[in-house]
Amino acid sequence: MTLRDEMHEAVVPWVAEPRAQCERHVTAAIRSITPVEGNNDFRKVLAAGLFAVWSVVTLAQAFGVGSVSGVWYGIMTAVIYTIIGIQWGFELNNMPIAVDVTRDEDTDE
Repeated sequence: MTLRDEMHEAVVPWVAEPRAQCERHVTAAIRSITPVEGNNDFRKVLAAGLFAVWSVVTLAQAFGVGSVSGVWYGIMTAVIYTIIGIQWGFELNNMPIAVDVTRDEDTDE
């Protein structure tokens, strides 16, 4: 499957039924933050708490109230989003873009 085919599959439902797609996405967003029977609510509460802490620090930084340095803010952002990503199953193997990180030992590039 080419990138063009994948883009076509992603866009066609939005063009054909925009209202239904919006309703599906809103329903999914609501289910992701509300307790559902048979689902682990601890993960939702922890993710919401981490995101709330990050949001407060970000807003404080934006309005000049915060005293977190840029380096520590970047590290905090990376750690929080990594924890949330691991909780929700966003692993590197599931990324839509494949990156080849193998290195050719014969060259320095």
